Amino acid sequence: VAAEIAISNQCITVIRALDSDSSDQQVVWSRLAELEAIATAANHLHCQLNTLEVKQTLEKLILRTLWQILYDSNPEDMEVDIQRLEKMIDLGNQLNLSLSLDRCQELYLEYFHNQFLPQLIQSQDLKKDSKDSDSNGSYPWLCKMCTCSTSFSTSVSPSPLLNLGQTLAVDLSAWITNLPSPG
Repeated sequence: VAAEIAISNQCITVIRALDSDSSDQQVVWSRLAELEAIATAANHLHCQLNTLEVKQTLEKLILRTLWQILYDSNPEDMEVDIQRLEKMIDLGNQLNLSLSLDRCQELYLEYFHNQFLPQLIQSQDLKKDSKDSDSNGSYPWLCKMCTCSTSFSTSVSPSPLLNLGQTLAVDLSAWITNLPSPG
C-alpha cells in the first residue's frame, strides 16, 4: 500500500510538471520518460494507482497536443508532434487510465472533414483527372495513404495525419469510400 501511495504521488507530481512545462520539447520528452518509468514500476509491483488527476490531466494534454498538431503545427515538426501524442496515449494505456479520447476523436473528425479532406481532394485534382479513380469510383491512392484494408501495396508511405486517425481509433473508411466520383 505504501508503494502504491508513493508511486501515485510521484505520478501526480510528474503529470503536473508535464502540464506546466509543455512548451519545451526536451522537458516534455523527459517527463514522458519519467511517466513511462513510473508505469513500468507500477506494473512490476502490481500497484493500483490513484490516478484520477493523472487521467484528467493527460486527457487534457492529449487534446491540447492534438489541437496544436491540427491547427498550429510547424510542418517540419508534425511527425515528432504526432509521436509525442502517440506516446501520451501509450502511457495512458501503460498506466491503465482508460483514457477517454472522445473529444479528440471529435476534433480529429471535424478537422478531417472540414480541412484535410477538401485539401486532399483539391491537391489531387480528382475532378479533372479520372485516372486517379478506379472503375468503381474509389481512390486507390487514398487507400494506400491511410492503410485501410485493400489489396494495394503497403510500400507507399502513409500520411502521418491519416495514421493519427488510426491512433485515435477513428475509422475513416466510410469517408474514403464515399468520396465523390471524379469528372
